[in-house]
Amino acid sequence: MAIVTKNFGGGWSDDKLNALRSYLTSYANALSRSSFERIYIDAFAGAGIRDVPQETDEQLFDELQSKEDEGYRHGSPLIALGTDPPFHRFIFIERDAASIAKLKEQVTKSFPSKIDDVSFRQGDANGLLQALTQENWKARRAVAFLDPFALHVKWDTIESIAKTQAIDMWLLFPAMAVNRMLPRSGIVPPKWAARLTETFGSSEWSEYFYEKQ
Repeated sequence: MAIVTKNFGGGWSDDKLNALRSYLTSYANALSRSSFERIYIDAFAGAGIRDVPQETDEQLFDELQSKEDEGYRHGSPLIALGTDPPFHRFIFIERDAASIAKLKEQVTKSFPSKIDDVSFRQGDANGLLQALTQENWKARRAVAFLDPFALHVKWDTIESIAKTQAIDMWLLFPAMAVNRMLPRSGIVPPKWAARLTETFGSSEWSEYFYEKQ
């Protein structure tokens, strides 16, 4: 099935999604002869296929970041649904209720036979991912795709995923967001400093990014 997408982010976005498609196919093939239930988790599923707006620094660092989330487009959920051999279950996480509704419409239209295999979960990705990691993973394996727009992924979430020893994690790290939060003056606003500490797991980032004289 061909999926038509809008222009988004330049060629690198297409490269990213093509790499994901290739990986998911290889992953599913590798486990196809096993008894594991195969699960795909998209932690920032978005509305399916959308355009990206021009962001401002004020919007980028706003705690809610609602404007970016409304316009941020991911093609990853539909790519996962089209994987062959298929995953058994899909978990699509998205904070915005309107985006969840639009994604559900797209899934229903493009993959009607798989709609019952999809769990749409609205809420904070960190909390929902950490809850998932507490489940029994003995007979299950998963790929978790984390493609946040900014610094939305906390270090303790990454640790929780690693502890399952059953979930392969893709994290597309928003390096530009980090760069924008590191003024040349070395004086990082408290709110930004707290977000960086959540992201890196400790406050040692300040010693790494700013050389001590």
